[in-house]
Amino acid sequence: MSALHDFSISSFLLILVLCFVVQTIEGQNYSRLLPQQEKNALIEIAELLGKKDWDFNLNPCNGNTNWTTPKIDNTSTYVNNVTCNCSTPDGFCHVQIILLKGQDLAGVLPPSLVKLPLMSRATI
Repeated sequence: MSALHDFSISSFLLILVLCFVVQTIEGQNYSRLLPQQEKNALIEIAELLGKKDWDFNLNPCNGNTNWTTPKIDNTSTYVNNVTCNCSTPDGFCHVQIILLKGQDLAGVLPPSLVKLPLMSRATI
């Protein structure tokens, strides 16, 4: 009975440690920030397009609905999505995708997009 009890305690401690490690790793991705030059580029993009609903006091890469609006259904034409890559070795998140549809944004394609070095897709 003692060996079974020791095994149960060991198993419980192992599971507890694994949960802590996974939570810590996931938390690190959400706590990573954009480099200041990318944040400045997003500010310039918002100003050029007249986009007033981005809150620059919030981290664009943490899944906040200010930066990524959940899609309600497949017929919705409104899309507000800034997607970041937070798995880069430099310790920062980087803007990878910007999708802005159905928002009647004015202006021209912002030249500030070139200030986002890992940008792979922009739909405006």
